[in-house]
Amino acid sequence: MIMLMILFIYIAFGSLINSFLLSLSFINALYFTVTTIETIGFGDIVPDSLGSRVFICFYAAFGIVNLAVVVGMVQETVREGLQIGYLHRLQDIRERRRASKRRKHAERRWRSAVIWRLRDKGATVWVRKYRSTSNSLWAKMKRRVFSVTEKIPHPLDHSRGKRLNLEALTHPELKAAAMEAGVPLDTLLPPQFYEAQMQNDNDDDNVDDLGVSIFSAFV
Repeated sequence: MIMLMILFIYIAFGSLINSFLLSLSFINALYFTVTTIETIGFGDIVPDSLGSRVFICFYAAFGIVNLAVVVGMVQETVREGLQIGYLHRLQDIRERRRASKRRKHAERRWRSAVIWRLRDKGATVWVRKYRSTSNSLWAKMKRRVFSVTEKIPHPLDHSRGKRLNLEALTHPELKAAAMEAGVPLDTLLPPQFYEAQMQNDNDDDNVDDLGVSIFSAFV
């Protein structure tokens, strides 16, 4: 920034001197000064006296050096900014990868803890995945494809096309498994788990209401 200000002051000072030496307006002198230190040299304005030529020779030499230094510094600044931005993006990508690895490791520990608790209770470990209740054509096609793929036997993966039977465990048991994994329970449970719980609660409420209505009718 300081070198850029020095360059602007240098150009303004040279334009002022050239306006007096060449009897030009300040705008024309500025135009001549800039084209001179940029080594363009259109030839429409030329110094016609000995003093102006001597001044232009020394002024152009130092001006070209000053301009080259400023251009080099700007180039280094831009390159440094691009490098810093690249390093920040690279660091963000690495941090996301580390977070993803930590999450996968925690999910594996939580899955192992859940499987151990399900087997300890004698409950079914793997059950069918949550099914979408949508009646759209695309949802029906996906359900049909998934139902076909789940029937294909796979000797090495017993969980293929299935999910953990989380409903067989109580909330304290799920929370204890999450504590063993070292992560909060809300970050491990799938969104469909809460939807299934709400559906089960609604079904239980409907059953209770139906029982109350039948009892009231007999009374």
